[in-house]
Amino acid sequence: MNDSVSFVIKVIVLSAALSFLIKLGGPLLPLSSPYTADLNGLVIVCVILPSLLLGAGLVVLSICAQRSV
Repeated sequence: MNDSVSFVIKVIVLSAALSFLIKLGGPLLPLSSPYTADLNGLVIVCVILPSLLLGAGLVVLSICAQRSV
C-alpha cells in the first residue's frame, strides 16, 4: 500500500512540475500566429495519441493477465 501511495504522489508531483515548465516555457517558443492555426490537427493528435496508446496497452496487459490466471 505504501509503495502505491508513494508512486501516485511522485506522479502527481512530476506532472505538476512538467505543467509548470510548460506554462513558463510555452510562451518562449518561437511560433508565429499562422503556424498555430495550421498545426491544430497535429497538436491534437500529439496530445491525445499517447493517452490512447497507454490505454490500449493497459487493456492488452489486463486481458493477458486474465488469461494467464
